[in-house]
Amino acid sequence: MMETMSMEYAQYDIRINNISPGAVVTEHTKEKFSDLKTCEETIKMIPAREIGNAQVIANAALFLSSDLASYIHGTTLYVDGGMMNYPAFMGGKG
Repeated sequence: MMETMSMEYAQYDIRINNISPGAVVTEHTKEKFSDLKTCEETIKMIPAREIGNAQVIANAALFLSSDLASYIHGTTLYVDGGMMNYPAFMGGKG
């Protein structure tokens, strides 16, 4: 749907993009990540070796809505510390 919308609205200078967050501490996930074992296991799957927070997602949204991203249309921006680089996250066998 995002790709189709981006093609239809680009002519009106409207950009449609997607942000795909990885492991992020939020009000809904803070209890899960407060468990040391869960936190350590999650960090092992993140090349950046840290769990994100709401601010990194907000920064991505600010970037995509800025003039710096004026030529970016119909794209998914993975804000995941590199998690998608692992084959298991791309539908392969990790």
